[in-house]
Formats: sequence, structure tokens, C-alpha cells
Amino acid sequence: MNPQNFTIYDVISQNAAIYPRREAIVFKDVRLSYSAYKKACDQVAAGLVRAGIGRRDRLGIVAHNCDEFMVLYGAAAKIGAILLPVNWRFQQDEVEYVLQDGSPKIIFAGPDYRRTVVEAARKVKSIEECFTLGGGDHAEGFRSFSELYCETGTEKEFDISADSGFVIIHTAAVDGRPRGALLSQANILFTNLQTMHHYGLTPEDSHICILPLFHIAGLATAMAVMHAGGKNVIVERFDPELTLQLIEKEKGTLFFNFAPILKMILDKYEQGSYNLSSLRYVSGLDTVETIRRFLKLVPQAGYWSGFGQTEVMGVSGAPFAERPGSAGRPFSMARVALFDEYDREVPRGTPGEICVRSPGVFLRQHEDVLEVSVIGIPDPEWGEAIKAVCVPKAGKKLDGQQIIDFVAAKIARYKKPKYVIVVDALPKTKEGEVDRERVKKEHGAKYA
Repeated sequence: MNPQNFTIYDVISQNAAIYPRREAIVFKDVRLSYSAYKKACDQVAAGLVRAGIGRRDRLGIVAHNCDEFMVLYGAAAKIGAILLPVNWRFQQDEVEYVLQDGSPKIIFAGPDYRRTVVEAARKVKSIEECFTLGGGDHAEGFRSFSELYCETGTEKEFDISADSGFVIIHTAAVDGRPRGALLSQANILFTNLQTMHHYGLTPEDSHICILPLFHIAGLATAMAVMHAGGKNVIVERFDPELTLQLIEKEKGTLFFNFAPILKMILDKYEQGSYNLSSLRYVSGLDTVETIRRFLKLVPQAGYWSGFGQTEVMGVSGAPFAERPGSAGRPFSMARVALFDEYDREVPRGTPGEICVRSPGVFLRQHEDVLEVSVIGIPDPEWGEAIKAVCVPKAGKKLDGQQIIDFVAAKIARYKKPKYVIVVDALPKTKEGEVDRERVKKEHGAKYA
């Protein structure tokens, strides 16, 4: 075992030791302490291994939020499997595309999406078995999630690197198709620490998880609260009245929102009588008018505005009151700059492309690669293709096709490089940074 590794499963184990009786997961009538949560993760991890799942195997999910969703995240983290949660709002062909792109070995389906999954499984050849998730009636062709709970093999340890893939989330579409971003366990853990620091998360926090767990905001907030030893109250599907009831009942301290969620909550709040005195803050994106209305109606709470992307996690944030309408300041370990179309940083106040440097950013993971610069080059078939210019570590040799296959196993296949070349060194600027202009000049006009 690598003594320097620290994984998501290590967080789960640590919380079970430090806060064994503190509530970790609440979902409807299910209440799991941190000790019970770890036990469930251990048992499902053993069941997944028994079902033939190993490191880097993908597990697809098409389901609403539930306690089993969170258990599956923990079990996958333990054995090094990769979760592929699918946006359940997708149409049938979109679901099939994401599953085809992610190539899961097993797929889990909620009660409302089993017909969708059955149809998809007929076309996605990688799928070997289908399991239920989130209860519901027995479905033909599906094994029950409960079958994965295994009493034997729960003590087995797995040497998983923090740099190993954890979850593939398909984000903004390119040419009409969603693209998959593979986030490592280290990406998640770093973001956890950053979120805990900026939002002051503690074991006393209670997160009302109303965003779907297939979305990076829902997942990242839940993971950060878990890392802090707090409680995640999982909401199957957003409902404004239920959200208000749960804030009161579970002493909710925070939730994440996107418009028009907060407006719907406030409309319902003004129609009834709810105690929101436990609420510390809400974070997310909304209109200035709705945020000001929230701050007036719930004066003890704050609102954090921010900016982030699936590929780079949280980038910036600050209390709304500091500068209404802004996306806040860059977080403590995120460098944000704007660049023009020639990859030159532009002066302050000039429009440009947002670029981020941070441990939360998802390419270079190959153990034999020292440095890499990825550029676009002319391609006779597609117009433009991806080219990776790689520098090997001392004493190591790189094979172009192996690099391509390695990347294809970690991100959406259409994002892998089409060309790879190996060089002794990359050109650098006087500041020591990779000179991408020279890389493009030296290697950008060549097909191979």
C-alpha cells in the first residue's frame, strides 16, 4: 500500500472511526450513521467484486437520488471502479449515446428508468448485467441491488491511487453530443477541502441534497459535507414543500440551487409556516432579484454566488452581498485568467476565454509521461484533430498507440488524441512555462 495515498474511501473509513454514531445519510425512512454507511459500502464493494467488477470498470446509473446512490459511490471508491451517472432528463437516444460512450459493465436503474435501460442494454454491448436502484417492484431482467450486499470479503483492502478515475460526468454538448469528463478521486478530495475551507463546513452541517447526484454540483456538495463529517439529507427529486419540511426537520444548514429552484422554495415559504432558523447559507446561481428576496425573508442566512464547470470543479465564489451579480473571487487554489485565441493572456477588462489552473482540473496521468502539450492540428478527415506532444520521464519509452489507448480508457473516446509524438523536451517561455505558440509552430501543421 502506498502510504502517501489518501482516497475517498479513506474519508469514509476515517469518519466511521471518528464519528461512528453521527448520521451520514438520511433518505426517507433510512438513516445511516457513518459506521453503518461504511459497512454498507464495504458489503456492496465485496458484492461488486463478486460480480466481476474491478479497477477502472465503469458502473452506469440512470436513477433519481437515493441512499443506494451514495452507497454505490462509496463502494466504487473502495475498489477503484468508475461511476457513470446519466442525466435522467436525457431522451432515449441521448442515454444510449452516453452509455455507449462510457462503456459500463454493469448498469443500475431506478424504477422510472428500467424500460429505458432495457432498451439501451440491447444496443450497448459492454453491459453485462442490470441491477435495480432505489427500490420499486421487481423488474424482469434486473437483479436487485440488495443482492450486492455481501458479508464475505468486506475486510479486503485495495491499493487504489488517489489519481485513479472516480466518476465520469457528461457535460456541455459538442456538435450536439454531450462530452464525458473523468474526475479522479484526488480531484474530488481537493475540491472537498477547498469547499470545507471557504464555506466553513463542520460535522454540525446538514446538507439538503436537492440537486441530482448525476450533476457535479449535487455530487461535489454531498462529498464535501461527507468529508467534513456532516449529514447529507438526500432528496429523491426536488419538491419545494418537501425541501422546506426537511430544512425544519433535519436542521438543514445549506443547500445548492439553480434557478428557478430558490424562487419556487420562497413562493411556497410565503404560503405556509416553516422554521428555517437553522439555515446558514445557500450557494448556487440565481437572479439578483431572487437572491435579494431570499436574504430579506431568511435574514440570518447568506447566499454564495460562484462559478465552476464539471471539468474544473469549483473555480470562484463569494458572499452575494460583497458584489451582487459577480461570480466571486477565485478560490484559494485556483488560478483564473483570460486568454485570447492565440493563447495569450489578455489585460484586465478585456474579453477572453476563461482558463483555470487547479488540482480540481481533470490529462496528464500516465506514469511514464513527464510533460505534455495538447494542441489542435489540421486533419484531412475531420477538419481538426487532437495531437499530444509528450516528453517521457527519464529512462522511459513512450508508445503513441498506448498513450492513445490510455487516454481513451479515462475520458470520452472522441476526446482522445488522434496523433501522439514523443520529443526530448517542450519549448519553454522565459518564465519556465510551456510555450504553446512554439509547440503549435513546430508540431501543429503535421498530421503525425
